This record gives sequence, structure tokens and C-alpha cells, in this order.
Amino acid sequence: GNALAISVECYSVYITPKNVRDAKNSAEIIQGLADILEVDKAKVEEKVAKNSGFEYIKRRISDEQAQSLREKKYTGVGLTTEYKRSYPKGTLACHVLGFAGIDNQGLAGLELYYDKDLTGTPGKLLLEVDSAQNNIPQSQQEFIPAVEGYSVTLTLDETVQYITERELEKVYNEQQAAGATAIVMNVKTGAVLGMANYPNFDPNNYGDVDAETWKNFAVNGTYEPGSTFKMVSSSMFLEEGVTSASDHYYCAGSMRISGYNFKCWRSYRPHGDQTFAQAVGNSCNPVMAQVAFKLGYDKFYEYLRGFGFDRKTGIDLPGEEAGLTIGEKMKVIDAACNSFGQNINVNMVQMAAAFSSLVN
Repeated sequence: GNALAISVECYSVYITPKNVRDAKNSAEIIQGLADILEVDKAKVEEKVAKNSGFEYIKRRISDEQAQSLREKKYTGVGLTTEYKRSYPKGTLACHVLGFAGIDNQGLAGLELYYDKDLTGTPGKLLLEVDSAQNNIPQSQQEFIPAVEGYSVTLTLDETVQYITERELEKVYNEQQAAGATAIVMNVKTGAVLGMANYPNFDPNNYGDVDAETWKNFAVNGTYEPGSTFKMVSSSMFLEEGVTSASDHYYCAGSMRISGYNFKCWRSYRPHGDQTFAQAVGNSCNPVMAQVAFKLGYDKFYEYLRGFGFDRKTGIDLPGEEAGLTIGEKMKVIDAACNSFGQNINVNMVQMAAAFSSLVN
């Protein structure tokens, strides 16, 4: 129930250009607007010169600026109430929440995905007018009230999210990484309790960072999972009974399958004889490839589909990028490569969901 994104009331400044031009102290008004609102005087003069009935000078000003303008009582200058999105926790969950633009339109993250639900419907006043746009006395009028947008309750846990971000920043700095991403998922339901990226940004001031920083790699990017995929492969092998944890295998440092040479990361000092459980603990590529060969590429691909690696997860965030598998053209060599996480691309939500499934 803790608020992560809210709408807050604020003021915007507008002018009626003709009224400002006709005012005896027009020059004073223009200079005052520029000074109080901290805008370029030339831009104020440009707005004042326009042949229109309404021009914004600055939107979403501070309370102090609004009070100063009230005290000045400038001719042709008015304040109108607007609402802006605010993120009271600052950078917390920034990539998940996303942000909204000047007109409160969702531009990224959940703000974009649920924009229609959050926005609501503006009110309307329907009038009968004559050809000169004058209201007709005693004519029918109909007021259609505004409908508030919905509130959205997330699966995120604020405490889990905070800890995830704190630890992720540590890892990012320790490893001097280009970027870092983490997901915390409920293994029973797939509910996302925490999702974070680093570097992060403050959605209240999203324009202060490069647009690339807005990217939520957990959803909007894919990667080659490498040895972490051995957990997924091992679950297939054990489930199908092609090996047991105590079966023995031999690592000579490398092995050949279909004309390709598979090296162990410790080829300079091979693991030698080891059980399957030990091979997993040693992260031994040749053993994984041997057991994948026993399983067969058709059954391997059946499990890839079962885990959902051949399609998007459908998570309620915009821009999910699909992983990449060989698909039905898979051969023995492909299953061997995939068994230790190479020649396959996944997104992090797919991987977290697969881990949750095998842990569950």
C-alpha cells in the first residue's frame, strides 16, 4: 500500500497576449514574468506578440513562484491548476514505474503500459451556441463529469526492491560493469517482487539522463545466459531420467560432437572422472554436452518450449524483447551448445521464470 507514483496538484502560468500588450505596464509584466519564472525574456516577448487568446508561459511552477505572481496581480496573466506525476521514492523502481510527460501521458514503464487505465476521462460541458459562438440563453446544457483513472497495485515489495537496488549498486561498482540487472520473483506464482537496473535515474527528472539509461534490460534486452543455463538443462536431464546425480562422466578437457570441439573452461587441467552432480558443481561443459547428446535434440527443444524460451512471457511492461532459439531446425550440435547456455538468447524474465519453475 505504499505510494510509488502519485498525481499532485500544481500551477501553470498563462497569458492573454492582447491584454498584456494593452497594459500600461506591459514592459514591467514581461520582465517580471521572465524574472519570477526564470525564463528567457525574449521567449516571453514572443508569446506576448502572438495573435491568440491563450498562451502558456511556463507549466508546473513552484508554489513560491505562484505566490509571487498572485501578489503582483499582473494584467493578462493567470494561473491554472494542473496535475503532475510525482515519484515520492525518487529512484526506487524507476525502470519499472517509468515516467509521464508534461501532459501526464505515460512515456515508459508501467506508466506507459497502463496509461489508459491511469489517465481516466476528462469532463465536458456541452452548450448550444449561435454562429458567432455566443451561448444561447435558456438553451440546453449538459455537464459530463470527469472520471478519475484507476489506481494500480503492483506485486513489487518496497523493502525487497530497496534491498535489491542497494546490492545491485554494490555489484555494479565492484565489477566495474557496463550495467547490472536483477529480478526477485515468487517461485510459486511468478510475481515480480523486485526488478532493478543500474545505473538508475530519478523519474521526477528523467530528462537529466541519457535515454539509454531509461531502458529496463530485464524486459527490453536479451543476453546469452552461459553457465547459469546449466541448471535448466540439468532439470531436463534428471526429469527425463537420462542421467542421475551419481552417474559418472569423464572430462578430458574437451570433446568432439558432430565435428565440433567443445572445450572445458579448465581444459588446462581437466576434471577427469566425476559424478553428474560434481560436473554441475564444476560447471563442466563437455559433460553437459554428453548428457544433452543422450537426451536428444528433439526432446531438448520440447523442454525449451515448455519453459517458454521460444516466446515472450507477456509480462505487463512495454517493449518486451523475445529470446532467440534455433527452433525446430535444432540439431544435436545445437542442443549441446544450448546445454551450457551458448547459442541461445533469453530475456531475464524468461530466465527468472524458468528458475522459479525448476525450483518450485
